[in-house]
Amino acid sequence: MAEGAIAAMAVGATISLIGAEQARQDQEDAAKAQAKLKRAQATELLERFEINSKSLERLGQETKAAQQAAYGRGGVDVGTGAPLLMMEDTYSKIQRQINLEKREAEFKAKQLIRGADIEAELAGDISSAQKLENIGVFLTGAAKTGITAMGGK
Repeated sequence: MAEGAIAAMAVGATISLIGAEQARQDQEDAAKAQAKLKRAQATELLERFEINSKSLERLGQETKAAQQAAYGRGGVDVGTGAPLLMMEDTYSKIQRQINLEKREAEFKAKQLIRGADIEAELAGDISSAQKLENIGVFLTGAAKTGITAMGGK
């Protein structure tokens, strides 16, 4: 009868250890997946900025060309004075908007990368902490099994 109890305790301790190890691995994998996702989001954010900035750059060039054409049709000299300043101001505003969006995209990307670094660090911490807990589960199970084997309770 004692042998059956000892075997059941040993099996129970082993099952607890396996379950704890699987939970540790699942938590570690989830943290690593979050880190990978955040890095991908940062890359995608910067890629979208590049696409959008090229579109804005084209818009600036098209707007400037349309202004030149309109002034030209009206017989206005676009090489000097107010017309030139007006076209340059419009183009400058678009460039400032591109620069602002670039700073925002880079800032958000850095935040995502920092978050990814934290998730990666968390994955390592989860692994270390859970391994220690698993050792405790194993030792507790072994001690209970040993006490039972020796006739104690």
